Amino acid sequence: MDQSYFLELALYNQWANKRLYKALEGLSDQEFRQDCDVYFKSLQGTLNHILVADLAWLGRLQKTPRTDLTLNMILHETVEDLWAARQAQDEEIIRFCQGLTPVFVSSVLHYQSISGGAYEAPVRTILAHVFNHQTHHRGHAHACLTRLGKEAPDMDIIYYHLGL
Repeated sequence: MDQSYFLELALYNQWANKRLYKALEGLSDQEFRQDCDVYFKSLQGTLNHILVADLAWLGRLQKTPRTDLTLNMILHETVEDLWAARQAQDEEIIRFCQGLTPVFVSSVLHYQSISGGAYEAPVRTILAHVFNHQTHHRGHAHACLTRLGKEAPDMDIIYYHLGL
């Protein structure tokens, strides 16, 4: 995997997040917070979790680890505030991927998890995880929208490539 692959995934994630948040327009605050029987309960919990994980991983990768995060933390109470933070984080991820070098991508990162464990993993594996993690939990958000009787967008990477 070269660094251009991760930039492609960052751009895809930005596209998918735009589609997802567009589907949230018009949701009531109650719907946003409603327990939909997914791992982080609601759209609010799920979308905040994705942002928390992105902040944690990017902090580790940039050697500025965040020690103030928990996996179920609510960073932003409203859809609007969360969307603004999501857009900023997507831009930061894209900038980060634009600066990747082959040496860094092939290196190993030593890091501490949110729960305090010490780990190490290849940077390419961590980057793959960051994007896979977003996709996984966007699936939970899709399930929430479906359970709320709302139309959930297609967010498969093939649709991004086809320009749909």
